[in-house]
Amino acid sequence: VFTGTQEKINLTKCRVDSKFASFALQGSCIFQGLRIDGFIDLRSLLLPNGKNFSAGIYLKPLAAGTNALIPRLVLGSQQFKNFSLVCIPEDNGITFTLSAADANYSSGELLVDGSYSFEKDSMLEVHANTKSLSLGSVARGVSFFVKPDLQKNLNKWAGTLAPYLFASEIFFSTDFKSYTLNAPRVAVRHSGNKRQM
Repeated sequence: VFTGTQEKINLTKCRVDSKFASFALQGSCIFQGLRIDGFIDLRSLLLPNGKNFSAGIYLKPLAAGTNALIPRLVLGSQQFKNFSLVCIPEDNGITFTLSAADANYSSGELLVDGSYSFEKDSMLEVHANTKSLSLGSVARGVSFFVKPDLQKNLNKWAGTLAPYLFASEIFFSTDFKSYTLNAPRVAVRHSGNKRQM
């Protein structure tokens, strides 16, 4: 049920069920600043590889923009905690920040920030940092989204890679005609300090 004014809309209850997705949502949105307050119960989302993704997503309004929170993000055998995606609208685009912690390794963290321009010559810029993130966790996380054959290989290697932790800083930008990737810092170490690269 929708109610609202020119400044704000309220959604009391909405449920969608199809072969591709099943979700229920409720909340409100203040148009100025795109400030959303609500909850999405994503029961299933069919991925291209045939797997289903599900999550409970809490939407929290900010002074400008919205923070989407998933307390525990489950990707098959891999879990991340305190997943957060902040989106802030700008005059001609949007800025975003994504962060998550590895549920298997307390020290593992991922932080991504960037911007996207809606102008005619659109531009996407991304800056990513990892801190003591297990290569095994990355392999398990990626395997959730790929085809079964590659998924099997990634899960097989995940156990071997698990003790290796990496820290990195990566810059990526594109105007969707050309791409630039720069990684000024990448370090890999064994959690038992046996090996380091």
